[in-house]
Amino acid sequence: MTILRLLPTFLATLLMAAHVMRFNGLIPAVLTLLLLLTLLVRKAWVLKLWQGLLAVAILIWLNTAYNLIQIRIAHDAAWLRLALILGLVTLVNVLAIFVLRTRKLQSRYQAD
Repeated sequence: MTILRLLPTFLATLLMAAHVMRFNGLIPAVLTLLLLLTLLVRKAWVLKLWQGLLAVAILIWLNTAYNLIQIRIAHDAAWLRLALILGLVTLVNVLAIFVLRTRKLQSRYQAD
């Protein structure tokens, strides 16, 4: 069942890798996906690392949403759907942080 609990983290990482690939290329995107391998290490620092990474991702998504919405508004184009989509992507990251704070995952990743 741990895999289901980590699903929001996987989804958030997949979305961030797609974002990274669009702006930075394939190698940084693959490196972003390889970070998921750290979830195989059952230590307490792994959850802290992921909570930090997801918090940074939230800031990146909010910044991206703001910049793209400003561009759309400047071009007098529709921006509401863009705001909704990026808002939901940000919400996935927030959800992933809260899931990583559950007792089940905290106990699984306790330091030996």
